[in-house]
Amino acid sequence: MPSRRLIVCADDFGRDLAVNEAVEIAHRDGILSTASLMVAAPEAADAVQRARRLPGLRVGLHLVLVDGAAVLPPGDIAGLVAPDGRFVMIDAGPDPPEPPRMVVVLDWLDELRRLVPSR
Repeated sequence: MPSRRLIVCADDFGRDLAVNEAVEIAHRDGILSTASLMVAAPEAADAVQRARRLPGLRVGLHLVLVDGAAVLPPGDIAGLVAPDGRFVMIDAGPDPPEPPRMVVVLDWLDELRRLVPSR
């Protein structure tokens, strides 16, 4: 019988210190090997510092579109965010509004730039 592997990925890395600490502990204890980083979250810098101390932790990008802060200025994506720059929760009723696709892609690209800065 072939061996089986389970990959456990932590969500919301960078959201707050409690999440970051849990990710670090779970990785050190061998429970998880990957985490998704919210680059615009309040404790993203702390998450990055922890990830640098954990070379075996694989970190990917958590693309935020709901319940989080955008990385682009609110004026650039006014249809998607409130004046404070946080994404507006969309009511998933029978005909939910669809955000302009290009604007969503632009914000995601800016998130990627924060995760992997050019040198």
